[in-house]
Amino acid sequence: MPDLFRYIYEIILNHQHLSYEVFGDFLKHVLMLVVGLELMIMILNHSYESILTLVLFVIARKMLVYAESMNEILIGTISIALIFFVLKFLLKDNKMLAKLDNTFSAALPVDKVKTEFGFDLPTDISHTLGGLMYELAKREGIKELKQGVTMTYGKYRFTLVAVTEGTIERIRIDD
Repeated sequence: MPDLFRYIYEIILNHQHLSYEVFGDFLKHVLMLVVGLELMIMILNHSYESILTLVLFVIARKMLVYAESMNEILIGTISIALIFFVLKFLLKDNKMLAKLDNTFSAALPVDKVKTEFGFDLPTDISHTLGGLMYELAKREGIKELKQGVTMTYGKYRFTLVAVTEGTIERIRIDD
């Protein structure tokens, strides 16, 4: 981080030609820090969205810093558009995510999970999948709901994949 301030100082003091080169180094440095932060977020979150965001920043860094031809810029632009498409349309589709990694939004109604995905889940305990997890946690004596907690009901094992401040967001269901 301190190097960023040195780069800014050098950009201000140097002539136009030299400032342009220093600005390029500054941009490389900033984008490398952003990629590093996104990598840490990806490691902590274990989500498709964080992986795609990391790839997005890596492509942006490549385009801004190292692209030398129009073909490289075009390929980078197409890649970024494809990642935005996936983030916008495919990752917001709970049915698609359920097919990819068997995880479900906690907000899904239990009867919908039961009918659309064929899981034999009780519909009288709770209306939503997240509510079902809270009830199962009470029954099993689990005090703290956090990522990685596993519960069982019948032949199914439920794993809490994403929990934010005690609120369940995504649940993995395994036979």
